[in-house]
Amino acid sequence: MERDGFRRRYFFMLSDGAPNAPNYDGEDAVADTAMAMNEAVRSGAQLIYFNVDPLCSDYFGVFSSQATYAENFANPAELIGKAREMVLSIVAGEV
Repeated sequence: MERDGFRRRYFFMLSDGAPNAPNYDGEDAVADTAMAMNEAVRSGAQLIYFNVDPLCSDYFGVFSSQATYAENFANPAELIGKAREMVLSIVAGEV
């Protein structure tokens, strides 16, 4: 990302909730994900974070603090219109 020569960079993160895998969840998973998000931002990217989780909890606040834009959706169908709107805003130079 750092050497591609583009003036503006965007990193879209689409998540289905709190990070987890077998034997990997909780604070460690949240901290690792936040670290990766921070690396994207430090590299010069604007982070756009879309989360789909009807039971959204504290992790969303941790992740959204890293983002240029963050929104949680209780229903995945809500995301479709918002993603289109965000891309149009970027193309128009509003984000």
